[in-house]
Amino acid sequence: MNNPMVSIVLPTYNGEQFLAEAIQSCINQTYDNWELIVVDDASTDGAFEVIDYFVKLDNRILVVRNHVNSGLPASLNVGFSHARGKYFTWTSDDNMFRDNALEVLVGELEMCPEIDIVYAGFYYVDRYGARLHAASVKNIVHLGKGNVIGACFLYGNYVHQQLNGFAEDMQTVEDYDFWLRASNRFQFKELNQPLYYYRIHGGSLSATCMQEVQDKTKNLIKKNLSILPCAIKRDALNRIICQDKEIKELASTFITIGNIYFGWRQFLKARKYYALSAGLSLTDRAYYKLGVTSLRLGNKSEASGYFLKTLEVEPGHRAARKWLDEHEKLSAKEIASIY
Repeated sequence: MNNPMVSIVLPTYNGEQFLAEAIQSCINQTYDNWELIVVDDASTDGAFEVIDYFVKLDNRILVVRNHVNSGLPASLNVGFSHARGKYFTWTSDDNMFRDNALEVLVGELEMCPEIDIVYAGFYYVDRYGARLHAASVKNIVHLGKGNVIGACFLYGNYVHQQLNGFAEDMQTVEDYDFWLRASNRFQFKELNQPLYYYRIHGGSLSATCMQEVQDKTKNLIKKNLSILPCAIKRDALNRIICQDKEIKELASTFITIGNIYFGWRQFLKARKYYALSAGLSLTDRAYYKLGVTSLRLGNKSEASGYFLKTLEVEPGHRAARKWLDEHEKLSAKEIASIY
């Protein structure tokens, strides 16, 4: 096997907590012809000190600093603009490669020149690095159902170049967008061998972020629909339809849970679930519930804002209108803008 260089980009923003482990996992590789380009996205914690330590320790490590926080896709593009390798990959500041990851991935691409992109399974680990369970990856034909590529992959540098890198307006879904655009032009191969550790920590995405991801996913599917292979296109369209239904059902479930806590007079917990519902599905029902709960918590100003939101979504909502008319004495201009 030849010994081509692999360029690894590691973007970080305030990732001090796990950053040393992420970098050390690159140093531990049994395949040693690599360069690591760490892009510090204007961190304000101790991330730069961690990076500086490793830069002095290993001359294969390069650091690039963004002057302002630019986001993940922009940082990836910055990192790869400095890359010199035949093969590209990237990793997160809280995840880790297994020691033989690059050796296996490079071996596959070198043995199969018709393959452009190879990707592998991984282990979920907890915040302390203890294994939870293994995750396998699916064939590329399932890409329309979701991001089946996972977190461990390697591809020829020409893939990045021909796709013009990552779409910087696709923050949170930049990787899925990249794979969708690649699916009609390049050959993929999956390896159901875990070569990576994906860390679970810090809680789940907020409902607002969940909605943002869902919206951006639908937009990028629509954007790329004309270029997707037929099998992927069919699944992508089905995903959009199913997503809308699942989101509405989940939003309704959150309302139901909120109602239970409201009935128990646990208003803070009730507000949490009403907010989750509002984040997923912008309905007058969720905003009105938030307004009533805010009143129970003694926050008239907050309640007023939620009742205004209720009328923005449903101008005919009588209860919200009545409360605002009686308690807020809105100006004629404000009322006209709502109704």
